[in-house]
Amino acid sequence: MNWLRMWWRLRRMKREREIFRFWDGGRTRTADPLAIWIALHDDPEFNYDTTPAFVDAGDIAAIKTTVGAVRRIFGLKSFEAGGLTSQECLELLAVYFLYEESLKKSTSEPATPQSPTGSESSSQSTMPPDLGSSSIPNVPSLGTPLASLPA
Repeated sequence: MNWLRMWWRLRRMKREREIFRFWDGGRTRTADPLAIWIALHDDPEFNYDTTPAFVDAGDIAAIKTTVGAVRRIFGLKSFEAGGLTSQECLELLAVYFLYEESLKKSTSEPATPQSPTGSESSSQSTMPPDLGSSSIPNVPSLGTPLASLPA
C-alpha cells in the first residue's frame, strides 16, 4: 500500500509542475517556461521589449521577425512542412505571454526574472484570452491579422 501512496504523490507532483504545453501542428509538446523566456530575450532578431509593439501596429518586418523567432525558439516547422501558420505562431507567442503572466500572479516567486528596475515597459499593450483587448496588463497583443503577409 505504501508504493501506491508514493506513486500517487509523484503523479500529483508531475501534474503540479509549471510546464508550458503547446500544439506544434502535429502533436502537443512541452517546454520549460524559463527557457522560452531566456530564448526570447537572447534571440538576435527579436527584441522582447519593442518588437511586439511593432507587430501590433501591423509592421510586416516585425511580424516576419516574430514568426521566425517563434519558429526557432519553439522548434516549429513551417505550415508547408506540417507545422503552424504564421498567424498560429503569433497566437502561440500570445498564449505564452498569457501563461507567463498567470504564473507571475499565481506564485509568490516570479516565474521569470524581473527587470533590474522591477518595472515593465510602458509601451506594452494588453491582450485578452481571445487575442483582442483585455484587462490583463503588460501582455503584448500580437493579435495582428496576417492577411497581408505573403506566405
